[in-house]
Amino acid sequence: MEAAKAAGIRRYVMVSFLGAAKENLPPEDDSFFAYADAKVAADEHLRTSGLTYTILQPGMLTLDEPTGQVDVLDAVPDDGNTSVSRGDVALMTAAVLADDATANRTIAFRNGGTPIAEAIRS
Repeated sequence: MEAAKAAGIRRYVMVSFLGAAKENLPPEDDSFFAYADAKVAADEHLRTSGLTYTILQPGMLTLDEPTGQVDVLDAVPDDGNTSVSRGDVALMTAAVLADDATANRTIAFRNGGTPIAEAIRS
């Protein structure tokens, strides 16, 4: 982030994970803890960095074929269905870079039924 600012880059997109927040961290003895803790800290730093950011919070990554459709989420769903293809994460990344309406937003998502271009505007 600091290197981006030093280079004059203002737009920054980061891929985090669904539910990334201090209150959602697993126990410290969980093998996911170090990764999750680092991602939460990076998200917080980005939000205060002065960069124009978008933080993407995809659910559990899969190797499924991309669909180009997602559901934007307000929280981790109770049904446990959080999966999203890696290809759709890549499509989301490209879409938010091209859409200024996503600036300074955090977008949580999973595969779903809304075309990405429409979903990122909700």
